[in-house]
Amino acid sequence: MNSPGSNRRFAQLEDDRVHEGFAVLQRAGEWLTSLGRRQRITNTTFDNYSLWQSDGDNYAVLESDRVVAVATLRLEVLKDWPDYSECGPSLMLRGLATDPDFRGSGAGTFAIDQIKSLRMDEGDIYLDCVSDFLPDYYQRHGFETIDQRILNCPDEPPYDITLMQFARP
Repeated sequence: MNSPGSNRRFAQLEDDRVHEGFAVLQRAGEWLTSLGRRQRITNTTFDNYSLWQSDGDNYAVLESDRVVAVATLRLEVLKDWPDYSECGPSLMLRGLATDPDFRGSGAGTFAIDQIKSLRMDEGDIYLDCVSDFLPDYYQRHGFETIDQRILNCPDEPPYDITLMQFARP
């Protein structure tokens, strides 16, 4: 899918570009860490990212054939949200990240707009994010907060996370 009037496009991440997509995720995590903002994307391993790639769940925003943003859209049980996990698998937006060199370019917004139209037959889209600044960002893009909790993680301090939903018509 192309962005009108630009050379920006959105597509599934090609298998031969999985390292490039993962590098964007890592650079975004490093940039956020340098600002003192903890994010769960920094815990994403290449093995997990490769598994998601083999499932066809990784997407990229490309500009002049460079991967400038990535997102993963997976069908999964909301395991960190016991009150919702009994509903079965749901579409989860994971690892939306923009290369820090393209921060403020609208690449993240472009990715979210494209993701909203994917896999329409699989229902609403959920995401969970660290609560300190991301819920405001996602609310501006049509997601609504539906729950919040403290997530305890092994070997690191707990995260205050927010579960959000984009309800599709």
